[in-house]
Amino acid sequence: MKLKRIDGSTIYENNDCNNYADLLKEALKSGVRDFRGANFRGVEFEGANFKGAGFKGADFTLADFTEASFKDTSFKDADFKDADFKGADFMGADFEGADFRGAEFEGVSVEGANFRGASFRHING
Repeated sequence: MKLKRIDGSTIYENNDCNNYADLLKEALKSGVRDFRGANFRGVEFEGANFKGAGFKGADFTLADFTEASFKDTSFKDADFKDADFKGADFMGADFEGADFRGAEFEGVSVEGANFRGASFRHING
């Protein structure tokens, strides 16, 4: 299984993984921290920990982040349209310029997060 950028280039590959959440977890364990422009459209990241990685301009449209942790992670200019963030922890994360249009927010923690210039039109929760 390959984790790719929007431009089609490969970020990380592991044939032992059978879903993108596990692939991301393995990539983080192996030291990969630059996921700039990654394509995560519609991926389920329930309970995932994104701590310390960079996802500038990544596409997370329709992704599920239920109970996920974004502590100290950068998501500048990332696309989160129609994503689900129920119970997510945004503490200290950087979402500057991110697009959250149509996203679901319920029971999230946003202490210390940066949402400067982010779009929140038509959000739920």
